[in-house]
Amino acid sequence: MHLHAETALLPNGWAQNVRIEVADGRISAVTPGAAAAGPVLGCLLPAPVNLHSHCFQRAMAGMTEARTAGQDSFWTWRSLMYRFLDHLTPEDVEAIAARIDVRQDDRLVRTVDLSTYKVFLVPSLADDPGSAQKGGDLDFFARGAMVKPFEDAAFALKPGETSGLVESDFGYHIIKLTSVRGGGKRSFEAVRAEIEDEVKKQLAQKRFSELAVEFTNMVYEQSDSLKPVVDKFKLELRTAKDVKRTAGPEATGPLANPKFLAALFSNDAIANKRNTEAVETGSSQMVSGRVVSYAKAHQLPLAEVKPRVREKVVQTQAAALARKLGEERLATLTKAPATVLTEA
Repeated sequence: MHLHAETALLPNGWAQNVRIEVADGRISAVTPGAAAAGPVLGCLLPAPVNLHSHCFQRAMAGMTEARTAGQDSFWTWRSLMYRFLDHLTPEDVEAIAARIDVRQDDRLVRTVDLSTYKVFLVPSLADDPGSAQKGGDLDFFARGAMVKPFEDAAFALKPGETSGLVESDFGYHIIKLTSVRGGGKRSFEAVRAEIEDEVKKQLAQKRFSELAVEFTNMVYEQSDSLKPVVDKFKLELRTAKDVKRTAGPEATGPLANPKFLAALFSNDAIANKRNTEAVETGSSQMVSGRVVSYAKAHQLPLAEVKPRVREKVVQTQAAALARKLGEERLATLTKAPATVLTEA
């Protein structure tokens, strides 16, 4: 098999009329300046080397399948991946590739040496402090909490049983069921209060989502004033003075939220005096702000800061005088312990 490229990027640079010969799935020859023959391509670039190991991803999948405390993201996954990698030896990697990727007649070979999986079960690798302290125990979970293959295998076990190797979209897992609870039927009256609470929460969340969209649109579309949105939603309009870009230790509420402060000090809010975008600063809490007056950081005139400077100097000098008097009295007592000291 051969291909012909009008232009191709070779190790020594761009070349014209390049013939690529392929044998047994591998490139066997590359000939620049060849006559066109066979399929002709416009431009040919070498593919980047793929260093991604599916075996490695499947090996660590069991530790990334359950939600961890806090906010999961690519970066928390990446951190776990590197900590997992740090525990692997070359022998571990070879064992993972040999035991996980070996297939026979499109079925995973089931003769698995559990010692191979020691690298998956290191509790210290878990991001979730609870499961790490429990040696990797996932605690109780109901149907729907895990991916289906994992769930089906777990719910097919009896307490004390260990599954075979379970394959899911995330990788391969070995599950041990330690105990079971629940599963009994409860009367409607027994669960009525719980159902009502859940329905109320769902309805409240739905209503908040609808209002959040209206709020967001209104502060944007009527960006020259907050009064329309205050009147429509019957909100409380608050005013704050001396707000700084970075929240101080005394800041509370929205003024302690970095995202809201960033919106408040944006060029659009300061220069154009427009409402900020709607910012979610807490659970079911949306906020928009407006800059009424703005002053750049500047040096204050001496007349304005003189009282504070004088107070600071007096405090410093008083402290120095008290320290000097204390040292003198200590020296006196050291030389003559029986000396009676008078009040200063």
